[in-house]
Amino acid sequence: MVAVLAAVCLTILMVLLLLQLAWGWRFVRQFPPRNLPAVPDGEWPHVLVILPVRGADPSLEGCLRGLLQQNYPHYHIRIIIDSCEDPAWNLVHEIVGRDCSSRVQVSHLQTPLATCGLKSSALLQALGTLDETCQAVALIDADVIPHPTWLRDLVMPLTKPDVGATTGIRWFRPESTAWGALVRYLWNVAASVQMYALHIPWGGSLALRADVFRRSNLLQKWGVSLWEDTASYRTIRDLGLQLEFVPAATMINRESTDLKSCFRFIRRQMLNVRLYHGSWPAIVAQGLATAAACGGALGLVLVGLATGNGTVAAFMSAGLALQVAILAVAMRWIEAHIHRTTRGLGEEMPSFSLRLICAIPLAQVVYFACLASASTLEKVSWRGITYEFKGPWTVRMRKYRPYSRRKAVDQRASVV
Repeated sequence: MVAVLAAVCLTILMVLLLLQLAWGWRFVRQFPPRNLPAVPDGEWPHVLVILPVRGADPSLEGCLRGLLQQNYPHYHIRIIIDSCEDPAWNLVHEIVGRDCSSRVQVSHLQTPLATCGLKSSALLQALGTLDETCQAVALIDADVIPHPTWLRDLVMPLTKPDVGATTGIRWFRPESTAWGALVRYLWNVAASVQMYALHIPWGGSLALRADVFRRSNLLQKWGVSLWEDTASYRTIRDLGLQLEFVPAATMINRESTDLKSCFRFIRRQMLNVRLYHGSWPAIVAQGLATAAACGGALGLVLVGLATGNGTVAAFMSAGLALQVAILAVAMRWIEAHIHRTTRGLGEEMPSFSLRLICAIPLAQVVYFACLASASTLEKVSWRGITYEFKGPWTVRMRKYRPYSRRKAVDQRASVV
């Protein structure tokens, strides 16, 4: 009986591992990005870039400088800061003021809606007066540092009539070796592959045709939702349009985090998918199967040791070790392809350490815990605000308050 259970556990682990590897293969085939045809300046769409800000992210200054130096002919920037009391208020005005650019408009969030996330409120304010000449809208987060061709790379696929939205990916590459930073990095490697396979957009680097807003009720949906990115995919699909993944819009994030903040971050990402994407049941099924197989394998190791069945204990230990080894090699393989895309921006290949390998089992445990917690969650805190919800479109902000400055021990730590 024990031998049969061992065989079942290993079979499930290998099948799920092969699924991840198949997704990973499809993912890396996109890197490096294919050369795109040259487009004359006069033929590029007019783009409105929106940057919502709440709190002073460590990368905010780099984000602003990158936006102001885009190699793009026709774009305007609207920056919506959460309040005049926000720690980012003075920094944004100082940097924008130095540039003296007429393409930038900075304002504070005038009406924080109680029925959606504060980011959605900021986007609705920025889009409230969408000019008829605007042909595309690009969204960017304050923890993203865009390279000079970011906007060109993101907008180029929108010149194809069947593409309604484009998305880049966030690639964590922390300078810190804190356990939280390593776990978030490892989770993100797997999550990026999964997002590509399941068509899950990322709002930190997302562009949409302006017609999408004019032909749908997407703005109304944003007004009653916690997040804008994942909730947009169904609208894009219903309009008969495609979401295109843009490898060149891979955004490197070097911020750090502790294990507690990492857990909250991953749980929010899982909650986003649960509320707004149809692939949630498949993700839960995969997570449960992996957790059961890993837990069963570990249990059989203990049973084998307790009963003196060294063969089973050794067999299952070898199976678990093989899984970690394959995941480590696959992660390095994917990282190498990301590096081929970003090295032109001065990005170096990150080192591969024993500590990182040891973080792989920890990352799996944290992911399973986040998945379980997100499955039953009815309220969530995000940048100091608590939101309650009964479903995807019944969100309630408990109480608005301006973001207060919190002195972090690590000045490179992500704002939570």
